[in-house]
Amino acid sequence: MTTKNADIGLVGLAVMGQNLALNIADHGYTIAVYNRDPKKMLNFIEECKKNEPSHERVVVMPIWLLLY
Repeated sequence: MTTKNADIGLVGLAVMGQNLALNIADHGYTIAVYNRDPKKMLNFIEECKKNEPSHERVVVMPIWLLLY
């Protein structure tokens, strides 16, 4: 896992969000992930570190979310 900039940011790591994040990373894009529950986000990142060949493309970085 690195601290470089991400190509895409994804908010929401339920089942569909996790699979979407992995699919995006597997296609060569660097992705930053965010979830309302920090525990779920950290667990997902730890699993990526252990199990996914694309773990270098899942980065930890702050995401600014602006809602209107």
